[in-house]
Amino acid sequence: MLNKLPKQKRVVRQLIWKLVYTRFSKDPFKIKNKPIPQDYYLQLAEKAKKNIPQNFLNEIKDNFKNILQNDFVNELALSTQIVKKKSELQYGHGYLLYSALYKYVQDNPDQNYTILETGTARGFSAVMMAKALYDNKSCGKVITVDVLPNNVSIYWNCIHDNEGKKTRLEILEKWKELVQNYIIFLQGYSDFVLKQLDISRIHFAFIDGSHEYEDVKNDAEFIIKRQKKGDIIIFDDYSPDKFIGVVKFVDEITDNNIYSRKIFFSETNRGYAYCVRN
Repeated sequence: MLNKLPKQKRVVRQLIWKLVYTRFSKDPFKIKNKPIPQDYYLQLAEKAKKNIPQNFLNEIKDNFKNILQNDFVNELALSTQIVKKKSELQYGHGYLLYSALYKYVQDNPDQNYTILETGTARGFSAVMMAKALYDNKSCGKVITVDVLPNNVSIYWNCIHDNEGKKTRLEILEKWKELVQNYIIFLQGYSDFVLKQLDISRIHFAFIDGSHEYEDVKNDAEFIIKRQKKGDIIIFDDYSPDKFIGVVKFVDEITDNNIYSRKIFFSETNRGYAYCVRN
């Protein structure tokens, strides 16, 4: 799946990455040695459950004719989405990703699906998409890219920090079967990593890396070149008041009729752009 770059170029890139990503292997969330008590995260989790509007969930179910049970999503979110941050916690995109991919697989059966994500973070979205493949008894891989390390023990600003530093794989231990069978974790900036991928088709994608226009464009254009009619890209944070770069690019590809779209709003100013290749 990786391009066979000339040895010299591979060595140079590996050296660059080693220098650039060293800082991400130490304390990327600035927790240091003072993890937040677990009770704090449990309280955040209870509040976050109520932040997903029922009408948003109903809209997903109406559009895709399925929705995942709350228990699975909430348990996964407790490990991967419940964090200390200034903005309100919201993990409604997990429901959207699962339902949209589940429906896509049902409508396009008997394929070996390639799903691409930029912006892994702790692995919430990747596991949700892996779950959709698993529930359909389908073959495929979720390739997910992030600058954060996969096999380095760090504090993640999550409930597991009180147990000591962990790797991403240790955080996702409860979902080990999904991780091992469906997910490929790649570390690096997407503009470096995507150039190394030897992929001819991307059936489904989720863009949740940098929200700057040029970065969104770089990630999306790689995907667009590898999609056929009916294939899907979902963009996180289609939010006109916050992320102009995301909105600008989504508007461009839909105004030019390259993709059709539907915006699912989980909050007044936070949406997810569900885009289908024309």
